[in-house]
Amino acid sequence: ALERLQQQCLISIDSIGGCTLTPLGREVLGEVKKGMVSSCKIDLIGMSVAYPSFAIQVSLDISAHSILKLRDIAIRWGAEGAIVFHFSGGRVVVPSITDDLSQTSPSMYYELMSRFRLKDGDYVIATFAHDAPTAEMSALAVFLFLKDIQ
Repeated sequence: ALERLQQQCLISIDSIGGCTLTPLGREVLGEVKKGMVSSCKIDLIGMSVAYPSFAIQVSLDISAHSILKLRDIAIRWGAEGAIVFHFSGGRVVVPSITDDLSQTSPSMYYELMSRFRLKDGDYVIATFAHDAPTAEMSALAVFLFLKDIQ
């Protein structure tokens, strides 16, 4: 993988094996990350999920994608599942579950609002797995799918 990145002029490898991004590598990484507002570990106990969880806030329109497809991608990457939250009209909506999270799960609503600075139209994609690294990796895999990066 490192050789391929080097061949594409995205990284440089020094004589002792250290790697750094090239200017082109920084540019490509910036493009990849566009649309990702923030990310962090999150507690999903308010949604009855006790697994380690990781969430990514995106400012992308994901409405063209099936929530089940996003969940399936997370599972393919080792997650046990995924939950998508949508901030719209001052409310947090969980598609097919609730139109107002603050009413159905105030603790989960507080968790989201304290961890993220949500703007109208933002989504939070949370994945959960048996371990924290898998939860994070699966959330990143869903984000890359949304960016059409395979």
